[in-house]
Amino acid sequence: MGYRADVHVHQAALRDALADDVRRGLRDRPKSLPPKYFYDAAGSRLFEAICRLDEYYPTRRERAILTDHAAAYAGYRWQQIGENIAAGQGSAEQVVAGWLASPGHCANIMNPGFTEMGAAYATSEGGAAGSYWTQVFGTPR
Repeated sequence: MGYRADVHVHQAALRDALADDVRRGLRDRPKSLPPKYFYDAAGSRLFEAICRLDEYYPTRRERAILTDHAAAYAGYRWQQIGENIAAGQGSAEQVVAGWLASPGHCANIMNPGFTEMGAAYATSEGGAAGSYWTQVFGTPR
């Protein structure tokens, strides 16, 4: 899977973000600190390598955390959210046909309560599925 992200952030902004997260975490019950502060460059490279292994797949709990909190982590304030994912299909037409044939996926697509939608496609030459598709639906607050 190939991707590139260019991030330009001033060191002062990073320090401010850390300070804000620490203050917020000290007020939380139980106290908390986002896990992003626990990874150094080597740890991030190791995690990325593990995720590229064919044997790696999100556990039920990891999947639940992503489903429950991914939009909030991305800064999306929502009142309703849904997601369709697919892996291994060779074309967008095959993906959509599969989603429409699945009651749960079709319900997301046809839900009139969703007012926004985003979609993504990625490939991985070394991965088991080869292609990965996602469609996220939302209704903002």
